[in-house]
Amino acid sequence: MKFLTASKTHGLLPLHHRLRREGHDCEALVWSSKYDKAWDGSVTKLLRQRDGSLNASNLKDAVAEAQRGGLGVLTDVHRVAELFHAAPLLHRTYKMPTAPKDTVRVGGWFTGEEIQAPHLLVADVGAWTGGLGPAVLGGLTLVRVAATPELLAEATQAATSQLKQQGFKGLFHFDILEVPETGELKLNGMEVGWPWLHTQAFVAELASLGALLQGEAPNLQARFVTAMPVSIPPWPSERQGKGEEVPIEGLTTQQQGRMMWHDIKVKPAERKLTTAGLDGLIGIALGASNSTPALSRARALELCQRLRVDELQYRQDAGARVDQALATLEDRWGFAV
Repeated sequence: MKFLTASKTHGLLPLHHRLRREGHDCEALVWSSKYDKAWDGSVTKLLRQRDGSLNASNLKDAVAEAQRGGLGVLTDVHRVAELFHAAPLLHRTYKMPTAPKDTVRVGGWFTGEEIQAPHLLVADVGAWTGGLGPAVLGGLTLVRVAATPELLAEATQAATSQLKQQGFKGLFHFDILEVPETGELKLNGMEVGWPWLHTQAFVAELASLGALLQGEAPNLQARFVTAMPVSIPPWPSERQGKGEEVPIEGLTTQQQGRMMWHDIKVKPAERKLTTAGLDGLIGIALGASNSTPALSRARALELCQRLRVDELQYRQDAGARVDQALATLEDRWGFAV
């Protein structure tokens, strides 16, 4: 199967890399040209001219092939989604009116008709230890469940209705709002289409991304997955970095495979990784377990601790509150994971 991954910056390039490892014929497009250095040395971006402009001829051919169903498209770029709107295998993002903010969220894969692979998410809001700093996600733990909790039936139905109205297919999550007067649990905020950290945690232990994008049911192979961003300044600021290539060391080849890399350059001849000098988000450290969230957290944390990069940043307590969050679900609403 052929796939095109069109990413606004470097956000979806790990998915391109994953599809390529699965043996698919893949092309990548980085929409923001200043991020085109991401994954240099490993990802060939064929839809840009040498002067940096988009290759209109190649894009036209890609649109036609996608409309025939011969090309799957993954994108977080609105203009690309509009361009490929008629493609049957388009997986895009949508801007929702309200974003989730609660620690515990409900996620799944929506086929257009039903929710598959339901799971809970326990979010660590705040870039730095203790929840300090910018209010980005400093960590996320995915908890696979057999079914969406029955007590969330009304919220789940409301979310499903919104997704159907948009013709959406893909990854989503939402949080809930408890009505004080009645105790009802209603849909609050929702994020759809390759959400930050949720995407990395979901794909990390997915049996086959390519099969999922072609319509097969998702197969999550671990019960718990912890995702932790590792970075250097200026992340989480959105300003551009200085363009310096900082060596990335400390991990074995096997451990490198447990990371989802973002702001990196690959130097095959030297068998080295460096940063690409973009926004400083080096990658996402991932850990998985079928027994306890403590083990998935420990495995992700080990990667963070072994990385040797100047000015390394990560949230040391990411994933530490999962047990408490799950205990609250059982104690307050009777939902046992």
